[in-house]
This record gives sequence, structure tokens and C-alpha cells, in this order.
Amino acid sequence: MIDHSKILRDLPNSARENDYLHPHLFIAITGDPMDIKLINTVILAEDYGSLVEFYTTALELDVKLKHEEGYHFTDLAKNGQLIVGIAPASEMQHTPTSPRNNSAVLQISTDDIHRLFARVKEFGATALFGPSVDKNEGFTYGAFADPEGNHVWVMENFDFS
Repeated sequence: MIDHSKILRDLPNSARENDYLHPHLFIAITGDPMDIKLINTVILAEDYGSLVEFYTTALELDVKLKHEEGYHFTDLAKNGQLIVGIAPASEMQHTPTSPRNNSAVLQISTDDIHRLFARVKEFGATALFGPSVDKNEGFTYGAFADPEGNHVWVMENFDFS
């Protein structure tokens, strides 16, 4: 059996802060080894700098972590909550395909979907559908592709809690 407490104990202090582990680990193990929590989704970018700029500008996200020694990685947050990580695809030995054939999609909620769609289009995104209203459930939703073609689903004022 793996001694998870030893693994966590042996990590550098910076990797243990707030249960946040090195970005390549993607999940944090806390307490019981079966307890996991999602840190965020990571996009592997063809043009790392431009994609970081798109998300920080168009979605008004803040840089929570920027790593530039040995490899490049940026975590972006809104109001202290991690939203998305971005890393250069080339450093991960990944070549994005064209057109994109993504099997993972970033999904976010906003308090003003129309304003968000206007901003992302202004900064090079393409609307895929919406904003539309789901009449059965009463929420507004839509989707856009960022400048590299990654799909982002958007819901307005949606809260799972």
C-alpha cells in the first residue's frame, strides 16, 4: 500500500500550500487517499503567451501562479478560485490537431453572458452557439471557441451548490 502521507510530507512546502500540488499532478490527495478534488482544467496551447493573454484580458482572469523555470505554466483565477491552467503544448510533447478534436471542454459560469460573449469575440474568440435560454430549466447558456479553437461552455448565474 502507498503511504500517501509520506508522499505529501516529502513534497516541498510550496507544493503543499493549500493542498495545491505541482501542476503536472493535477489532483491533490488530502486525508483519505480516496479523497480527491479537481484543481482545474489545463489547456495545452500552441501559442502559450497569446492564449494566457486572451484569458487574462477577455475573461478578466488573474494570474495566480506563473512558473517559468524549466517549464512554463500559468494558473488563472477569478476571485481567488482557480479557473484554468495553461501550458505550452510543445513542452508537453503534444501537437494540437487542426481542426480541434477536443474531448475535454472548459465550462464556466458568469453573471453576464452577453457581456462575456461580446468581450471574448472582441479578443478573437468565435461564438459556437448561443447565448440561448433553456426554457425548461430557466438558465442562459452558450459556447465559444478561444483563438486556438478550444471550446468553452458558458452558463449564466449557474450554481451547483
